[in-house]
Amino acid sequence: MKSTALILILLLLGGCATRKAPGFYGGDGSSADEAVEIVGRDYSPFLWLSENYPDSEVIFQERIMHPISGRHYSVITFRTAEGETKKAWFRLTELAQNIYG
Repeated sequence: MKSTALILILLLLGGCATRKAPGFYGGDGSSADEAVEIVGRDYSPFLWLSENYPDSEVIFQERIMHPISGRHYSVITFRTAEGETKKAWFRLTELAQNIYG
């Protein structure tokens, strides 16, 4: 009985350890392979843009589903403060698809 309880506790603790803290993860946002993953409701693609490209201006936002992996992305086309046009890719989790879609 004690060993069953210990195994249950370890499984529960193990599940907690795999959860990511809120923030930005992944790549630099330059492509689907380098997409930024957003964790937490206080984080958004627009916050990432303001932190990484201050004074940038959003031109267009689109939602893309990768044809092979089936993953969903939000792709934001923006103009930097220097006038350069760029795209930033964000991988959407199931929850984020409903929020940022």
